[in-house]
Amino acid sequence: MLILTSNIWEKRNIISNFAPCIMKTMKRLIFFLLGIYALTSCLKGNEDNVTYYDDSAITAFSLGTLKRTVHTKSSTGADSTYVTTYDASAVKFTIDQGKRLIYNTDSLVNGIDSLHMICNVTAINSGIILLKSMVSDTLFYYKSTDSISFKSNPRTFIIMSNNGLSRNDYQVKVNFKHEDELSGTKWDAPYEVGIFKDASGIQLQPWKEYMLAKVVKDGVTNLYTLPQSDGKTWTQLTTNITLDNATNIAIVNDMLYASDSNGQICSSADGQTWTAAGTMKASQVYGYSTGWLYALCDGKLTAYDILTGTSNEESFYEQEAERLPLFSTPPSLIEMTTLTSSSIKSTVIVGTDKNGTTRVMYKGENKYEPQKWMELTNEEKGKILTSEKNVRVTKYKDKQLVSASDSRLAISDDYGRSWLSPWNKKLPTFKTANEKAREIVADKYNRLWLITNEGNVYRGRY
Repeated sequence: MLILTSNIWEKRNIISNFAPCIMKTMKRLIFFLLGIYALTSCLKGNEDNVTYYDDSAITAFSLGTLKRTVHTKSSTGADSTYVTTYDASAVKFTIDQGKRLIYNTDSLVNGIDSLHMICNVTAINSGIILLKSMVSDTLFYYKSTDSISFKSNPRTFIIMSNNGLSRNDYQVKVNFKHEDELSGTKWDAPYEVGIFKDASGIQLQPWKEYMLAKVVKDGVTNLYTLPQSDGKTWTQLTTNITLDNATNIAIVNDMLYASDSNGQICSSADGQTWTAAGTMKASQVYGYSTGWLYALCDGKLTAYDILTGTSNEESFYEQEAERLPLFSTPPSLIEMTTLTSSSIKSTVIVGTDKNGTTRVMYKGENKYEPQKWMELTNEEKGKILTSEKNVRVTKYKDKQLVSASDSRLAISDDYGRSWLSPWNKKLPTFKTANEKAREIVADKYNRLWLITNEGNVYRGRY
């Protein structure tokens, strides 16, 4: 009994000694099993949230910034070229889902580097985008940062659904300028519009879906509109105020602004019913740019904030008012985006001073107050423009200025600092020897509209 009792106590002592170890092991096992359960639950939850689609399609296609070689002539007449960049993001591409065909109706400008093009492709439901080799059936994963060669045109883009069950092949055709288009800007055959013939002042600009024309003839100012898609059927607007003193019509978010015969700035939503725009006074309204409505007030160029009616007198670098380029009928005031950022803007005024000299003024953007103006007239490369008479200027494709004068078409890629008259961009062949350009403007379709003193309208593009 004593021995038995002793063995029993020894066993109890052994169990007692190992009990803590057993408890620790059990705890570890429990935590391990709980961890596995939690991990399994998480994985299962994520798996339940993943949805795989079986459809495949390209829903959007556009181009990015491309390299462009421009042909021109030096001051001595020698042929030369230079390489620049061209923002092709505004070029519209049509996606024909039935034929699986993607193409641009309007050809890209000439000189584009077709071997290194940036493409932006969007697939439905984040499908897989592949690009087929030009020489074999090899497929490559598409990356938006890769440059793509269109030496073989069209290129084949393949879209796979993210569950791998569906595939669609698209032919992407990029239309470039043909060689026979490089000899000059393509102009349509002209047609005569009586309201423009012998007019002493013409201002034309795109407005909503229309072209808006302000025409001064025999001392009387009238407004006309026509659909941009038409080009021939002009409709006169009946206004409730006299606009005979209005040099320019400014457009701000589809609202029209002009100065009436009493020097009151008025606004209109339809071009016919005009009401006073607050207390803003001005003898002339020139245009709107970088948040400011520019006008002539007490003989000084003034910038108005149309939301508050407050004004700032514009400063010119110690230049007398006689040299301001505000004496054209009318001057050109244009808002431009900078070459480096579409969110940064600048303003350009092109016109003649009191002595009849063509001048170009430029200034950058400031959200709080207008900046001082810089004159670009004295730049050596600006003489192509400033030596001309009856100059009119328009913004073209956001980052170019195009001017038309009595003798030539000129282009500026740097806000008007320098101007070129490229060999492949020319005025149309006028019908008579006495015909001269009096207005040029680009519409929303990037077509140039040119009106002459003979009342002929030419439309074209490059």
